[in-house]
Amino acid sequence: MVNKKRVVACAALLALLPIAASAATLTIPAGTQINVTLDNTINSSTAQVGDGFTAHVQAPLPDPSLAGAVISGQVVQVQRAGQGTKPAIGLQFNTIQLYDGTQAPIEGYLVSAQQRNQQKSGARVVATTLGGMLVGNAIGKTVFGSASTMGSWLGALSGFLIGQNYQANIQIPQNAPMVVQLNQNLSIRRQAGY
Repeated sequence: MVNKKRVVACAALLALLPIAASAATLTIPAGTQINVTLDNTINSSTAQVGDGFTAHVQAPLPDPSLAGAVISGQVVQVQRAGQGTKPAIGLQFNTIQLYDGTQAPIEGYLVSAQQRNQQKSGARVVATTLGGMLVGNAIGKTVFGSASTMGSWLGALSGFLIGQNYQANIQIPQNAPMVVQLNQNLSIRRQAGY
């Protein structure tokens, strides 16, 4: 009789195991957007491929378990601003860590980020304008003769246009809001007791 009660009790416990196991795994479906704020500034003029970053998950939360979670990632692309070259920063999201220390891999992409375009350098525009004027003056005097100022004007205009065409770098400042969209389901196996 005692053995029969033990068998029934063991069978009941075994029947509850799948329920307990499913309660310990958090799954957030692919396509879900997660709001985060960046913990450090990322700038296209100074960032290097492989630089790490972290971002804290913010409300509205897709699941209450994500309160206080931190997403870690790295810079995977940097295009510095240049003459006619638009700047770009590519980010990869690698890991999410919940408040209780549980970690899981995350695959997502950046949907939006509050970024700032840095100011164009007025000194660069002035320098290219003056440089263009000096080169234009030398060419103008050679081609048109010593009394002509045509070369100076054309050179200054060319230098100004070159300076204006130089693109400004971008930065994603510290505490900037960003939105990460999941590429695939995020499954997090919770630590026991949470």
